[in-house]
Amino acid sequence: MGTWDAGNFDNDDAMDQLGGLVSEMVQKIEFAIDNELLEPDETQGVWLPCQVEILTLFAQRFNVTLPSVETITRWRDEYIEVWEGYIDELEPDPDYRRERRTVLDSTFNDAIQESAKQHSP
Repeated sequence: MGTWDAGNFDNDDAMDQLGGLVSEMVQKIEFAIDNELLEPDETQGVWLPCQVEILTLFAQRFNVTLPSVETITRWRDEYIEVWEGYIDELEPDPDYRRERRTVLDSTFNDAIQESAKQHSP
């Protein structure tokens, strides 16, 4: 395995491990979407935007490759559709609802922007 600097992730083995973690996270997101496990009060529905944010941070910090813009856009669109269709059943405070939607939009948009930077010619 090659080492190119003294940082924790500055070697092939660490980056391979990180790549495996990223692949696992992407698979979990796809599983949640494919199996319609996106309700905002269920574990997968809560955890999915967290995973998207973590993936974005990994991409920004460690140059991990994100899925395509089209994939992340699909995740966003499917997640937000379920969220919008379900959130009012939970009777959230209107301020929380508005603020949470802003956070969700920002989370997915940040991932889309980072992916676009990575995948642009």
